[in-house]
Amino acid sequence: MCPTDDAALRALEVLDRVGVRVPQQLSITGFDGIALLTTPLLGITTLRQPLKDIGRRAIDLVLAQILGATRPVSHLALPGILMPGRTTAPSSAHD
Repeated sequence: MCPTDDAALRALEVLDRVGVRVPQQLSITGFDGIALLTTPLLGITTLRQPLKDIGRRAIDLVLAQILGATRPVSHLALPGILMPGRTTAPSSAHD
């Protein structure tokens, strides 16, 4: 699991150079959901962040603070969307 889609792309490049086959020998996933990297050409498996929802919630939280909300939110979890690609194999494939 790479922290970003860009890191996943770099990992794929390195693994290709050293002869590791993805996903036959190792699965790679990213995090972000960058549209370019999830195209069929590259097909990186990624967890797409709900950016519009994140923006809306951020605005709501800031407005609540401005309007005097007594208890600030310290943690908020929004569900991402798994975008399967060509860089992950079924879980039994690596056994």
